[in-house]
Amino acid sequence: MYFPIIGRVDVASLLIYHGASVDLLDEDNQTLLHLSCAGGHAGVVRLLLDAGATPQTFNSEGLNALHKAATCGLDARGECVAAILRARPDLANVRAGKDSQQIRTVGRACPFREVSYKIKNIFLQSYTNLTPLHLVAMTRLREAPDDRDVPDGDEAVDPGAPVKELVHAGAEVDAVSPDGDRDTPLSMAVRHLNAGAVLALLEAGANTEHEDAHGLTPLAMAVKNNPDP
Repeated sequence: MYFPIIGRVDVASLLIYHGASVDLLDEDNQTLLHLSCAGGHAGVVRLLLDAGATPQTFNSEGLNALHKAATCGLDARGECVAAILRARPDLANVRAGKDSQQIRTVGRACPFREVSYKIKNIFLQSYTNLTPLHLVAMTRLREAPDDRDVPDGDEAVDPGAPVKELVHAGAEVDAVSPDGDRDTPLSMAVRHLNAGAVLALLEAGANTEHEDAHGLTPLAMAVKNNPDP
């Protein structure tokens, strides 16, 4: 059932009409919402939520559907994040589960199945106890694959959109990561060179004076990472 649905609103709608379950789990305890959010398929995400899909289910990596949307990098207008938050605004501050981690790569992601993009520069990223806002802050938006229905024009992409959706839903702007770095979303966005998230967090009033475990404020971190003017 999974592969015909991912990215296909028409097929998903037809299957749901004929009684297909929207909360089936795969071998990784992932639902269709997890997979659709991972690929940035906002239309399918909205359809599944309207059909009663549950976004709070944790997969084997300790991530719910909102966490997957936050780490997708393909949700250029924040639509997957927004759809989940409209259904379950209480998830805005739910942290990733214990020992959560995910394979991440430098390169273009396959929208259909994450295991398909184990390509160059693979590393394991820990998400343990991070909030959705932390996850968005560390995820730079990538160009959407050709199968996305993305309208033309600059208004189609807002690098800060996922951050704005989370803040609007009540996400804690200055939440501190429990790991050794003690990052806020702002310091994490600076650390990961995520300019869109930095601007959106500053607009939301994020604390610019917070010091991480190394005694660095976001500004000091930015200067350290980019010493040249």
